[in-house]
Amino acid sequence: MGARKLIFILGFLLLYVRFAVAESTLGINIIVPQVLLDTSITAITVVDFKNLLQDACNCKVTVNGKTTKVNIFLPFVTDSMAAAPTRFSQAATFPYKHVPAHQYEWQHAIDRKGRYQLMLNASSFQGVSFGMYGLLQEKLDFKFLHPRQTIVPHFKEWPLKEAFVWKAEPLFDKKGFHLHTQHPLELTEQLHNGNMPNALNDVKAYIDWLARNGQNYFEFCLLRSVNKKEWIPHATAITNYVHQRGLLAAVDVSLHMIQQKTFQLYGSSVNKKKQIAANLEWLN
Repeated sequence: MGARKLIFILGFLLLYVRFAVAESTLGINIIVPQVLLDTSITAITVVDFKNLLQDACNCKVTVNGKTTKVNIFLPFVTDSMAAAPTRFSQAATFPYKHVPAHQYEWQHAIDRKGRYQLMLNASSFQGVSFGMYGLLQEKLDFKFLHPRQTIVPHFKEWPLKEAFVWKAEPLFDKKGFHLHTQHPLELTEQLHNGNMPNALNDVKAYIDWLARNGQNYFEFCLLRSVNKKEWIPHATAITNYVHQRGLLAAVDVSLHMIQQKTFQLYGSSVNKKKQIAANLEWLN
């Protein structure tokens, strides 16, 4: 082996070792109670949270691993805690659809060994999910701009150097987007036609984007051009995923509006009540 080739190989190995050492200086461990891993709302978020952090730090991120440089503690939550009345439900003077309390609090401290300890406090699975994404956006500079555009920061050291207590309190109990699919929006076809290539995955990506941005309500206009025989399985798959992510799902329908192909609960003036009852049964 020539001297030049040997020098090149040694230089490459030194660079590799330096990179490996630099990469291993930061480690992140997420301590997750089993109940959160057994519940889809938080289980999906934990996987997403882990992957996003891994992309940002290019370091080892573990779930329930060994204590490391950064340790993130998630709270224990139960169904009964999530079902507890909220300030919104207690103040309601109308028939109220319950939404679990989703305020949260982060505590960030540095221990004697220079390790960063973060503890999340929340009383529902939605609160835990919102808290995790809130930390990414408000403290670590992640940006979820669009279902297909995420800005991921890059850091070799943990960027949060000071201890803090940070609380997030919602102004509204239900927060979300209405997709006015009476116009040709990005997801109009995917929402109405499950046979369209990648339709369900496109809708899921949108639901993920809502969850990442702390939204809990999803709604769109149903059109009368929908294939009533084929749509229900597609709608069921969408609704199931919406619920798995902790959101509410709804569609807008009209009694008899003719504008922009909106779905009509009755089409003619004959037997209006029967038509309405049949269409509501179909939607149910």
